[in-house]
Amino acid sequence: MSENKNSMVSTAMNYAIPLGIFWIFKYLFVIGGEYAEISKYINSILSIGTPLIAYALLCRYRDKELKGHIMYGEAILFTLLIFALASLFEAVITSLHLLVINPGIVTQMNEEIYKLFSQMHLPEAYMSQLDTIFSYGAVYYIVSFIIQNMIIALFLALVLGYFVSRPKNNYPHKNI
Repeated sequence: MSENKNSMVSTAMNYAIPLGIFWIFKYLFVIGGEYAEISKYINSILSIGTPLIAYALLCRYRDKELKGHIMYGEAILFTLLIFALASLFEAVITSLHLLVINPGIVTQMNEEIYKLFSQMHLPEAYMSQLDTIFSYGAVYYIVSFIIQNMIIALFLALVLGYFVSRPKNNYPHKNI
């Protein structure tokens, strides 16, 4: 059983590369969105690619690595693994963007969010928690991207796992 899990993790590492590269390509349009408005729309359109790539990777894993049979739970686990590993790719490009390319954007976003929350007249305890969150700077945004990807992965895994799963039949078919 542990050999199967090690195989799944190493295979997920290889299968996460195309999804991670796609997310890097998609994130380039987030960076470009600061300069050209159309980049934001292209980024939104490219979001359709994530479930399509996940489905293709899951089907390929089922057919090539597992000889056409995958259980529902295994499909969910594999999808979560490839999303977690691909999130590391996006974390690298996000770090480069927020820490090197345009470090001032974090301060600008935090100021806008702080203005919005201060207009809501929230209690001082909430505003102090907001100050604590903002003190993390870019790390907060990078971690939030990873968490966002994992939430998307969970919902996609539940749906895609249903369509991709094919359990092995351990009993022979009866000819009637």
